[in-house]
Amino acid sequence: MENALNHGLRNKRGNKEVKIYAGKREDKLVLIIADNGVGMDVRELNAKLQKNDIQYVEQGKSIGLHNINARLKMLYGEEYGLTIESAAGEGTKVYMTIP
Repeated sequence: MENALNHGLRNKRGNKEVKIYAGKREDKLVLIIADNGVGMDVRELNAKLQKNDIQYVEQGKSIGLHNINARLKMLYGEEYGLTIESAAGEGTKVYMTIP
């Protein structure tokens, strides 16, 4: 939620929205935070989240999402954690998958 407000919507003009959804996908709970902000290129970020390199967190680089992702994977397993979808000018969705 904090990233949506501080990064996604800060430089957006006009109507600003953040929505929170919860649903079930197979046997997993999926929480989604979606904004209609500026969007971003998420290919590299998703690759880093998938890799789950704890040193990235320890170095203090972008610790928020990486820390949450690492904790989810540590608690629940590698198939859980964060995934991000985004399109420039359209917004971002962060998916949190947990058991």
